[in-house]
Amino acid sequence: MSIQLFNSATRTVEPFTPLRPGQLGVYNCGPTVYDYQHIGNLYGYIAADVVRRTFEYHGYSVKQVMNITDVGHLVGDADTAGVDKMALAAQREHLDPLAMAEKYTEQFMIDRRKLNIQDPHIVAKAGYRIGSVDASVIAQAPRLAPHLAAMRDRLSHALQIERDAVSVKATTNDGLGIVGAGEAIAALATVIVERTEP
Repeated sequence: MSIQLFNSATRTVEPFTPLRPGQLGVYNCGPTVYDYQHIGNLYGYIAADVVRRTFEYHGYSVKQVMNITDVGHLVGDADTAGVDKMALAAQREHLDPLAMAEKYTEQFMIDRRKLNIQDPHIVAKAGYRIGSVDASVIAQAPRLAPHLAAMRDRLSHALQIERDAVSVKATTNDGLGIVGAGEAIAALATVIVERTEP
């Protein structure tokens, strides 16, 4: 029996076709761990577990990945003042933010297991920082060259890293078949991330 899923893009029920035969990769957005999770929060993980078990029952090898947001999270999507739920909760609990995040991550995993939700194969925490950035802007290099220092400064400021950890260079757009008036056509970046110290 083939598995059929509702495709929200086409608004039709279609047979599931994996990218790799017999395998399925699943990503689930995990919680921001600044407090206990309630049953409403946990419902999404119950649903994801049912999907995973369904595919496993039908013989698929499923690899499930879930993130844990253990660093800054604004109070609301419209929050422009930068009020951080993690910082507020750490202050409320009189704990270091990473210790508080660990406390609620452990409780979240305990609560999942009480509901018989399988553990993900990989749990990725967001508590990493950017160590360095190597960026290439693809544009008409001669026109872009005077702006490279400003780009480097903006990246350094936006990412809150030392200016020396940021490299920005221009490369030509020759061969792309696109001729602009000096504006950037594309940008490529290699970003090195490091785990924050607990």
